[in-house]
Amino acid sequence: MKTPCAGNVEGRFQENHQQRPVLCGHCVLLFRPPPDFIVHLRAIVCLRGAVILSPFLFGNDASYSVSFDSNAASYLRILALGRTGNSGYKLVHTISSLSSAFGAGGFHWDPFPFLLERADAISEGRDEDFVLETIVACERLAACDLAELMKNGSIASRIDESEIERRAKAQVEWWKQGLRSGLGQAIRHRLDLFYAFALKAAIIHLKRPSPKDAQVKLKELLEFLGDSVCCLPQLTASAALEFFTKGHKFAPFQKVASRKPGLKKEAKNVAWDFLHLQMGHEFTGFHGTDGPFCVRYFLTFDRPLAELFDTFQQCSCLICPDGRDPQFFADFCFPSQVLDQFPGLRPLIAKHFEQGADEDRRTRSQATFPDIQAIITELESEIDKLGGPDTCRARN
Repeated sequence: MKTPCAGNVEGRFQENHQQRPVLCGHCVLLFRPPPDFIVHLRAIVCLRGAVILSPFLFGNDASYSVSFDSNAASYLRILALGRTGNSGYKLVHTISSLSSAFGAGGFHWDPFPFLLERADAISEGRDEDFVLETIVACERLAACDLAELMKNGSIASRIDESEIERRAKAQVEWWKQGLRSGLGQAIRHRLDLFYAFALKAAIIHLKRPSPKDAQVKLKELLEFLGDSVCCLPQLTASAALEFFTKGHKFAPFQKVASRKPGLKKEAKNVAWDFLHLQMGHEFTGFHGTDGPFCVRYFLTFDRPLAELFDTFQQCSCLICPDGRDPQFFADFCFPSQVLDQFPGLRPLIAKHFEQGADEDRRTRSQATFPDIQAIITELESEIDKLGGPDTCRARN
């Protein structure tokens, strides 16, 4: 198996600071539970028939995973191949901290975000060695002797190398089957929705960069997401509120906060950040009725992505709607956030966030499904006029 060369992630564009061999301290673990691992429950989400679960202690009832994106994968591959160096030693220190925090139960490596970014390449049979090498590295680290790794930074596997490669190939094949079964289409649609959001938010901000216009800007974006796209998650709306009130000081949107060439590819990177965050929120929680509570960490060297995760940490409550599996919700309420700052937007908030608003959007989208590709094409044309055309395509 050939050792692959790092290249651009499918649809996500690498930045110069992400290619430096020294991590510069940007090794960030996200979703930090409290020191005593207790989830404090508060009724912050109103759902019909909701049951608020009793507080519980994680302890043996939790499982821990560490997921990673393509940039982190590059360093994990280097470490798994035995090439330590400065970046490798920092990763060893991180793994040591994780092992100490999680105790005897340990944690497992979750390559889902990396596979997510490589979905198109995997579907088309491209970069197969590159993908497989990453999953092999993941399996090799999972099977290594942690004591030996902490002692001298060497990878001493507890299982045969052929078994590691067999597991890696099985995992890649499982992912391919999922993509063929419709997962790839679902990923692209979700990414397109976040891409449309990032483009529109950037366009609105660039036309009115002053934070004094935050109320007007937020109103325009909410109407666009609610009426044109028929998709208005609180996550994106709350991030837009931060962006419009803070401007370039809001790190997750810094790359699209000023007029410059290449804004389409920067907006696509923002879209990938939000997709990772949303998927991370969805993976955190219970999977099945008898399984443990999954606590999902994220390892990244991308500071804006880390800032986004830190801004929207999951730390508040478990809700069990209508007897279904429990769901985990972040501790923020967007309507309250808006009305605290802009009480004049009360009619707009009532229209888009009152009970039944989601169902109304779903009904409208089913009657006339929004042409998200046409919307994106129009937005791309508009943002090119504000910042100049990209030197490379932002969409595949």
